[in-house]
Order: sequence, then structure tokens, then C-alpha cells
Amino acid sequence: MFKEKTQSILKAFEVNVRESAPRGVMAWFKDCAIVLSVRNVGVAFPLALDSSIEIPLGKPLQHPTVSAFLFSVDTVEFEDKNMGNSQFNMKGFSFRFVDR
Repeated sequence: MFKEKTQSILKAFEVNVRESAPRGVMAWFKDCAIVLSVRNVGVAFPLALDSSIEIPLGKPLQHPTVSAFLFSVDTVEFEDKNMGNSQFNMKGFSFRFVDR
């Protein structure tokens, strides 16, 4: 059971590779630098087989307990210069499975 849940989570992060656009189409990017920086990101993925679990809109008096996969990153940075000189950095990556 645990192995199947883990495989389904990892499958959700798979990326399909596609052909890049021709250089002529992206020529207006050639003298630009693209920088993307994201800090303090955390996500919880519930691992419940019951699809009837609803996200509470307010603060409920009783919380249903659901196992979850917790994923957090302190810093993610991506930098691309001249459409080819790229760099990706990720710092403070952690994940955890919790029972409740």
C-alpha cells in the first residue's frame, strides 16, 4: 500500500519533455536575462483514498485526521541568460510522510 502511494506521488511530479522552440521564434529573448526566485514554499498533499474529504472553509471544531506528504523548500532560483546559459538552485529541500 505504501509503495503504491509513493509511486503515485512521484508520478505526479513527472515532466514530459517536448521540443524547444526554434531560435528565430524566441529571438526577442536573446538579449534578456530571466530570473525567477521563490522562497519559503510548503505544500501538503493528502494521502486519503476517500474522495469525500472536503477542505474546511472556516476553523472547524474537529479536524479529520488524514495521512499526508509534506514538501517544503527554503529557496528555489532559476536564471537564464541569452537563451541557453541556465542555472537552477534549490536550497533547504525537505519532505516527510505524516500519519496525521
